[in-house]
Amino acid sequence: MTTAEPVHERTAKQSPRHVMLAASFGGHWKQLMVIDRLLDGDSRRLSYVSTSPEIPPEAAGADYYRVTDCNAGERLNALRCLGGSLRLMLRLRPDLLITTGALPGLLLALAAKLTGTRVIWIDSVANAEELSSSGRMAARFVDLCCTQWPHLANDDSNKGPVYLGSVL
Repeated sequence: MTTAEPVHERTAKQSPRHVMLAASFGGHWKQLMVIDRLLDGDSRRLSYVSTSPEIPPEAAGADYYRVTDCNAGERLNALRCLGGSLRLMLRLRPDLLITTGALPGLLLALAAKLTGTRVIWIDSVANAEELSSSGRMAARFVDLCCTQWPHLANDDSNKGPVYLGSVL
């Protein structure tokens, strides 16, 4: 990142044709679905990734993919999730990944960056005191890292996280 313009302005310049939305199922998924409604009616191709073994109602009739659920204490499942994420990114090659996180979202973000996909990380609104551990890791490599709490934003938007508002 050699330019002085903020990351969120650079990320918005190129319009992605295929947007992948990804989150662990539960609260992260619900926040992601708020973002999904903002994209409703958009001409972009949308695909969804989560940890739910069943297609969530919001993704019915759309391209839905499942990755292995995992947390920091489940190293084998985390490796399975990362492997599945890499295969998925290599096969689909989305232009942009938007994720609201948890560890499966972080591993998808890592796989996305390794395969040349731009990534927007939106840390969960539940993390009001500090960024989540996944969010802190994601901030190091994603194209845009957002917090939903203004007091957690970094004044230097090239080093994230930035506050662009709350999803909820």
